[in-house]
Amino acid sequence: MDVSLLKPEAVTLLSQVTGRDLNRQDLSPMLLFLAALVTVMLGVIVIDRRIDAAEQQRLQVLLESFVTSDHSLYALTQEMIKGIERQQVYLNPQQVLTLATPLSESERLLLIALGYEMAAADGEVDAQETMYLRAIAHRLNVHVRHITTLENGFGHQEISDPEALSQVRALLDPSFFQTVELGLSQIASNLLAALPTLPSTMET
Repeated sequence: MDVSLLKPEAVTLLSQVTGRDLNRQDLSPMLLFLAALVTVMLGVIVIDRRIDAAEQQRLQVLLESFVTSDHSLYALTQEMIKGIERQQVYLNPQQVLTLATPLSESERLLLIALGYEMAAADGEVDAQETMYLRAIAHRLNVHVRHITTLENGFGHQEISDPEALSQVRALLDPSFFQTVELGLSQIASNLLAALPTLPSTMET
């Protein structure tokens, strides 16, 4: 994550959704990633107009892996969730991009992968969830081949592009996330375990 890429619009947006007068120094990498994550997750939950308990539970478990009730960011995160819901930030692709601008290529792919995992929590990724995640992924400049790979992987469909799968697995390598304070390494490992493995002919 490159916090220097943070736009003033992101500071303004997060101030609005949290109801606090925030400045750049208040926006840690963890808070920035959580803002983008919550936005995409809430979009997946509501886009099919069916609030699924399994998806809501998945969101809570995911958030608690970052911020428990005794964490210094807990109250701010809860306010942020309510504000993102209230302002429906997840329906504004430009605002999603504003929040995600500091994220690296691997972090953006991780974000979209978590979206597909969330969508699959109720047993299937429906058409509206797919359209939503594709739109967000395109806005975040996630390669279309990688998007298709995630769709097929979490939709339990055959992977027709093993090279793209290899690229996705490389970008989600937990070693990319070990130096980040977000603690994303284990989450990346879990996602890799959920995706198909490479054909033996492509393994090194």
